[in-house]
Amino acid sequence: MAFRNEVLGLVAERIADLASLIDAVAFHKLDRHLAAALLGHGPQLTVTLGREQIQIANSPALRRLAATLGA
Repeated sequence: MAFRNEVLGLVAERIADLASLIDAVAFHKLDRHLAAALLGHGPQLTVTLGREQIQIANSPALRRLAATLGA
């Protein structure tokens, strides 16, 4: 029983590490790409789908995020 618990514990740690890696790759890079795309459209963006407008409230922070694309 102890061996089984040890093995399952190691598997659970690996799955948690994998989920963390997937989150970092899928969502953090997406945030940076979206920031870069938004910066190219000025301080206010009109969208044909959804809510109509996106207001950029903090351009310097968005620029810093987009600048991490190369990192």
